[in-house]
Amino acid sequence: MLYESINVPLWNELRHVQNMRILDVGCGTAALGELLSENGNYVEGITHSQSEAEISKKRIDKVHVLNLDKLDSMEFAIDGRFDIILFADVLEHLLAPEATLGFFAQFLSENGKVYVSLPNVACFYVRLGLLFGRFDMSSAGGILDETHLHFYTRKSARLLLRKSGFEIIRARYVPAMSVWAYQFIKKPQASAPQKMADSGLFKFYERWVYPVESLVARCWPGLLANQFVFTISPTKPVSATGTELESTTVSNLESAQPARLMS
Repeated sequence: MLYESINVPLWNELRHVQNMRILDVGCGTAALGELLSENGNYVEGITHSQSEAEISKKRIDKVHVLNLDKLDSMEFAIDGRFDIILFADVLEHLLAPEATLGFFAQFLSENGKVYVSLPNVACFYVRLGLLFGRFDMSSAGGILDETHLHFYTRKSARLLLRKSGFEIIRARYVPAMSVWAYQFIKKPQASAPQKMADSGLFKFYERWVYPVESLVARCWPGLLANQFVFTISPTKPVSATGTELESTTVSNLESAQPARLMS
């Protein structure tokens, strides 16, 4: 099954960006990438799924089908530098998210920025489930998606980014209050999904619901946020070749441990 999903706060951050080179790591069906492409940006994507690639290659400039857990295959597949690199809902699926973030810094242009979204395992409805002894993984997506290898709180998400060699410029939050309705908007389709950006439900949510619940979520993001969305930049300049950084991160990947809960 294929999902069509647009991260609203991430789209709000980037909707006015034009004439940029953008690399979308974990692009899925390129729902967000297509919007960025329509704004006059060059958008290149990476997905692990051939089915997703068949859709996304019609929406953005270039698509790679690659295994993000095999960093040594990335260097020769990705060409050039990018002004923006996106990691939207992807790092929690990887064996070594810290190593992957650090590795991709070599493809960032001078003064470039990285945007990362991570799920919040301390969201109120997960806490409520734990109160009743439930921590059930789901095949339908969400915070407890059965393909997630890592789980983050607000504190550990920030720690991941800093350990990967980045500084946090800004943090925004995906509110959790209407998360069930949003899951309905991006319901799976058997073949090619309807463009989410063209959905009347999505347009209604983005215009009327999101602004209100976003204000509420900012009051207590550790409890009321479904996801954290970070704008980050490298703490140290990246060399032209990225050789030193690559050797470090690939080594980290080889020693990566399986799923763990980051508190």
